Amino acid sequence: THPESDPQTYTIITLSRLPRLLAAVFVGAALSVAGLTYQDIFSNRMASPDLLGVSAGAGVGAAVSIYLGFSFWATGIFAFVGGILAVCLTVSTSKLFRGNSRSVASLILAGIVVGGLMNSLLGLFKYLSNDSQLASITFWLLGGFYNTTYLQLFIAAPLIVLGIVILFLFRWNIVMLRSGDSDAYTHGINAKRLRIVCIVVTTTITAISICISGTIGWIGLVIPNLVRLLVHNDGRKLMPLVIVYGILFTEICDLLARTISNTEIPVGVISGFIGAILFIVVLLIQTTRSK
Repeated sequence: THPESDPQTYTIITLSRLPRLLAAVFVGAALSVAGLTYQDIFSNRMASPDLLGVSAGAGVGAAVSIYLGFSFWATGIFAFVGGILAVCLTVSTSKLFRGNSRSVASLILAGIVVGGLMNSLLGLFKYLSNDSQLASITFWLLGGFYNTTYLQLFIAAPLIVLGIVILFLFRWNIVMLRSGDSDAYTHGINAKRLRIVCIVVTTTITAISICISGTIGWIGLVIPNLVRLLVHNDGRKLMPLVIVYGILFTEICDLLARTISNTEIPVGVISGFIGAILFIVVLLIQTTRSK
C-alpha cells in the first residue's frame, strides 16, 4: 500500500508474487473441480481432467508453437486450441466404439487412444526440435507459474470462474450420474445432455488452466479423492471443499517450487511427488476402512 517506502519489495510482490498467487488460485480451483466432475459423470474415481486427451493435445499445441518459434502468448493460444481439438477428436472417435460398449466407456477408451496419438506427436516434435526448443518444450510440459502476467489473468480468470459457477449450479444433478443414467432419468435429468455440458465446461476450464501454467498433474485426481475421504461424499460440502483444497494444494506446490532449491523447480514436479504420496495414503485409508 506504500510503494515509496520499499520500491524493491513492492515490485517483487506486485509484479512477481501476486500474479503467481492468483494464477495458482484459479488453476488449482479449476483443475480440482474438473477432476471431481469427471469422476462423477464417468462414475470412476480414477478419472482426471486429462482423461479425454486435453492435456496431451495442449502439449502438442504448445510444442508446435515453440517449434515454429512463436511467442509465449502464441504458445498459450496453441495449447488451448490443441486441447480443444483433442477432445473433439476423442468425442468423434468414441462413436466408433458404441456398437460394443456404453457411451461412457467409449469416451474413456477414445480418450486413451487420442492421448496415445497426441503423445506420439509430441515425441515427434521433441525429436525434430533443436536443443533450445527441446528445453522450452520440456520446461513448459513440466508446468509452472513463472511467466504469469496480469493480462493472462484478466482474460482467463473470468472464464474459469464462469465455468466453476456453472458446474457448481449443476452439482446436485451431476451427483445423480454416479449411480448411472437410469437413476438420473428417474429424477427427471437428461443424463446425455448434462454429460455433454459438463464435458464442454470442464474441457474449457482445463484447457485455459493449461494455457496459464502448462501441464500440472495430480490436482484433479488426488484432491477430489482426498476430500471424499474427509466428508464421505456429502454433496453439500464436496465441491466447495474440493475448491479450497485444490487452491491450497497448488499454492503449497508453487511455494515449495520457489523455495526448496536455489533454482526454481517446475510446479508439475512438486505436484507429482506430493500428489502421488497423498494418493497412496488415501488408498491405504480407504482399504483400511473397507476391511
